[in-house]
Amino acid sequence: EHAWRDYNNKPQNIHEITIQFHSDLLSDQILNRNQMISIRELFHRARKGIVFSRETIAKVRPLLKTLSCENDSFYSLIKLLVILHELSLDKGMRELSTGQFAINSVSKEHTNEKLNKVLDYVHFHFSEVIRLADVAKMVNMSEASFCRFIKQHTSKSFIDFLTDIRLGAASRALVDSSLSIAEIGYDCGFNNLSNFNRIFKKKKGVTPKEFRDNYRKNKTII
Repeated sequence: EHAWRDYNNKPQNIHEITIQFHSDLLSDQILNRNQMISIRELFHRARKGIVFSRETIAKVRPLLKTLSCENDSFYSLIKLLVILHELSLDKGMRELSTGQFAINSVSKEHTNEKLNKVLDYVHFHFSEVIRLADVAKMVNMSEASFCRFIKQHTSKSFIDFLTDIRLGAASRALVDSSLSIAEIGYDCGFNNLSNFNRIFKKKKGVTPKEFRDNYRKNKTII
């Protein structure tokens, strides 16, 4: 459980409860069972980040508090499943990233080695200047061949693919951090504030400030 500060960096009595569990706790074999369909879909949508409705947050709040104090691992697992189930049923949940390829949203199980290499590179270096020629060279392809390759696997141009990843990271930072909008834009690979605002508005329909403000209006701290 962690103490937080608000966006204006003024001390507040705000806490976050973080639940961590191994990825193999709920294997594909378990998630593919009919009873787990809604949780499987929740995990899929969570790759883009999710904001839950106030009603659902109020419902799981007592469960989260008791889970953080639970000493019996069996009951911890049961409570975790109940929490995930309740979250998965939330009809009012909203995804933070509207792009098709938010960070880690591309399943590597169905891609080849070259694409995996590109994905890893972009995910780790999206905050830096990334040149098409350099990435194409990294996988021993010409720029033209590389562009066709990316289009085939992502249905997007490389620039759009990279932009969606950067916007996914920016969306998370806007709601998870107290950094200024300019700092977030720079940290996510946008070279200036006006460029960041323009691209964000074009892709998401709102400016970064409006996105952050809308999130605050709908956010309930638990």
